[in-house]
Amino acid sequence: MERDAPQTPAWHRISAEEVMQTLDTGAKGLGTAEVESRRLKYGFNELTGKKTGSIYKSIFKQINQLLIYILLLASVVTALLGDLIDTVVILAVVFCNVVIGLIQELKADKAIDALDKLVVSECTAVRDGSRITLPSKELVPGDIVLFESGNKVPADMRLVYVKGLKIDEALLTGESVPVEKVSEPLDIRDPSLAEKINMAFAGTLVTYGRGQGVVIATGNCTEVSRISACMREAEEVSTPLQKRLSAFSIYLSGAVAILAIITFVGGLLAGQNVGFMFLASVSIAVAVIPEGLPALVTIALAIGVRAMAAKKAIVRNLPSVETLGSTTVICSDKTGTLTMNQMTVSHIFSGGVEFHVSGTGYSAKGEFFQGPQQITPQYSPALSKTLVAGAVCNDASLKKDGTMVGDPTEVALLVSAAKASMETHLERLDEIPFESEIQYMATLNVESGRRIVFLKGVPERVIAMCGRSIAADGNFCDIDREGILAKAEEFASNTLRVIAIAEKEMPAGTATLKDVPMEGFVFLGLQGMVDPPRPEAIDAVKKCQEARIRIVMITGDHRTTAGAIAAKVGIAPLGSEIIEGAKLEALTDDELYEGVERCSVYARATPIHKYRIVQQLRKHGEIVAVTGDGVNDAPALKAADIGVAMGMSGTDVTKEAADMILTDDNFATIVNAVEEGRGTYANLQKMLAYIIPTNIGEALAVTIAILAGLTIPLMPAHILYLNLITSVTCTIPLAMEKAEPGLLRKPPRNPKSPLLGRRILVRLILVSSTMTIGSFIAFYYALSIGYTLEAARTIVMTTIVMMELVCIFSSRSFTAPAFSRNFFSNRWIFIGIGITVCLQMCVIYLPAMNDMFSTVPITALAWVPVILTSLALFAMVELEKIAMRHFAASGGEP
Repeated sequence: MERDAPQTPAWHRISAEEVMQTLDTGAKGLGTAEVESRRLKYGFNELTGKKTGSIYKSIFKQINQLLIYILLLASVVTALLGDLIDTVVILAVVFCNVVIGLIQELKADKAIDALDKLVVSECTAVRDGSRITLPSKELVPGDIVLFESGNKVPADMRLVYVKGLKIDEALLTGESVPVEKVSEPLDIRDPSLAEKINMAFAGTLVTYGRGQGVVIATGNCTEVSRISACMREAEEVSTPLQKRLSAFSIYLSGAVAILAIITFVGGLLAGQNVGFMFLASVSIAVAVIPEGLPALVTIALAIGVRAMAAKKAIVRNLPSVETLGSTTVICSDKTGTLTMNQMTVSHIFSGGVEFHVSGTGYSAKGEFFQGPQQITPQYSPALSKTLVAGAVCNDASLKKDGTMVGDPTEVALLVSAAKASMETHLERLDEIPFESEIQYMATLNVESGRRIVFLKGVPERVIAMCGRSIAADGNFCDIDREGILAKAEEFASNTLRVIAIAEKEMPAGTATLKDVPMEGFVFLGLQGMVDPPRPEAIDAVKKCQEARIRIVMITGDHRTTAGAIAAKVGIAPLGSEIIEGAKLEALTDDELYEGVERCSVYARATPIHKYRIVQQLRKHGEIVAVTGDGVNDAPALKAADIGVAMGMSGTDVTKEAADMILTDDNFATIVNAVEEGRGTYANLQKMLAYIIPTNIGEALAVTIAILAGLTIPLMPAHILYLNLITSVTCTIPLAMEKAEPGLLRKPPRNPKSPLLGRRILVRLILVSSTMTIGSFIAFYYALSIGYTLEAARTIVMTTIVMMELVCIFSSRSFTAPAFSRNFFSNRWIFIGIGITVCLQMCVIYLPAMNDMFSTVPITALAWVPVILTSLALFAMVELEKIAMRHFAASGGEP
């Protein structure tokens, strides 16, 4: 049963007192009777959602595919005809595909269940005037909740009291730094989640300070529940491969029906018996159907999965291997995906001099530069003091395992000092924590016996508290407030987060900051920091663009920051169109449909916005991949053709919703995955172009013989053997082929292009017709020189096997000559050939196999037409490649 949240025009726009009045909550909190009444009305504070469905529904979903229906029909027919081996093999193929599909189906329920982990197990609330600890699921609208640094927010609430409160909302908004919260009402119409700074949302993390809020929404009415709703409403997306296989199945079923009808009618007209022609027609239909195709597709994709795993991309859904190779648009989050999600000091202004700092992230490796000249920070007194003060007036810390703990801004200051190997372990006597009201933090420390107050905070506030500034040589001088503020503005305009730092020496014996006047400080410097782009992301974006894949950045961050990062990584130049969340909210679906084709950067976007953008891109026919690591990315990941989650920084919700997980959180890994996906699809086409002509050649040989009133050159057992044994042993090695050069320089495949394109159809007609003609030549040649019927059929069967063996070398590439590549680069080809030759020798020369397949041993002379016919097919395929290359070179489409 769905519950409603209390209704109000806008929680963020009314005062704390009005919030309490609206929710009928007093300073002592709710009483027992009020809690029970509201629980009946609003329900428990927990996420609930519908599951995928029963196991029977899931099984039906896996069977409900045309190719599977064709195989099931074929199994029934073969059973009626008494071909029990064929029946068992076909049913085994169907069973394996259903099991694989069921395993993949489980991820849908896990994605929704993972959201429950975001709800805190316990929290502190005020009820009947007492502070109590209670399970968070027992919260109801109107409850007063208290929280402090390290707590997760248990429900959506309006803040009524804050003390230096900062909350990390990256999982909902994509903001790269914790948000400073206030309790005052906001005069903003239709704000985004990131702009509601007087509210706290379920599942977010308190990183600094403490606060108190009144619960306004619980359970399925919270912002995080809207994500769950999107995930439940998102339709399962059929992959391009699934669509192509479905279309192929339709054509295949039509071809099978037509061939069976032609055979049946033609046989009757030729005077054949009705019963015999019915059985013959059905046998031919079964022969044409590639029983092993579903298994071969699964094997090819599984090999692609293994190859991607070696490149740090874990695929959770087999068809996604091919989908990534078809991708035309990648929608990426900014924070943690294109950027490192680690604030890094890159510019410092101290002593009237600007310094640049190299290095990214939380690594302590980096150099300092003054212009083009590298410098040693210890030789610059002003720079040294600025670095030390920033690290000492700081609550972040470095753990023994090398990880940083604390506010990202403070961590950045700690790392910049570590790059200069500064001594920052000074005894702290007292502190004034940062609060939004005062806009600074101060600490009282002991340095070489002196008592020093270190100060850091918002530049305008800190500079106003300073009377002097430090010069480059370490001496003090008059402060140039306008010049310093101008430099701070310059840093900010380049999307840097700017922190001002100062110090003040106190008399010996000072032990507290209680009576210290916050004025007369010495300005030390500015440190400008940014969440830098991943170095490898820049190259990855460039490679994607070379592969004709468009990159779209969707972030919850500010417009200026989004534009700057997009320009740095090469997504869009500065000044390009940026659509913000407020405008997105106002756009209709039709208007957004028009806008998504031209805009590549979206700022202040919410989960719903990302979801809508993906939907509109897909309406344009784009194959959309969505990358991300936060909960806010999950609905869009599920709605996309392929969702790509970050393995290290990604939330459980995102990973469960994704089709693929990057274990190294590296956007560049997606480029390798795209190449692997294209290679997998190319190998799949090679396999189809190799296996289908054999089936067609066999069927045509039998059909022509029946229609012409000739002796049938192949028996049903021979057809079964060729379809399921030799074809598989030679086809699977093609899935092991390495990707051909230049795959990333080609445009993505047209999503509407058929599985068997014109080039493959030409090859299919050539090979199947040659096999048919070759089979008749070998058959009647054998009969003409006195071989028995069994021997002639054995020669035909062997001829087809040898044609397959020589054709496998030509099938390694649709364009390159068979011997142009590294001939021995795929050892599995030779293993497959070896297995096939051994099996065929057993069929020919082992008495037990002779009885099973109605074959007889053949003489060495009988191998001559077999080898010559096979070499003729090889030559024809190679000549076809030459002709197609010349056609392409002359401006035609290959």
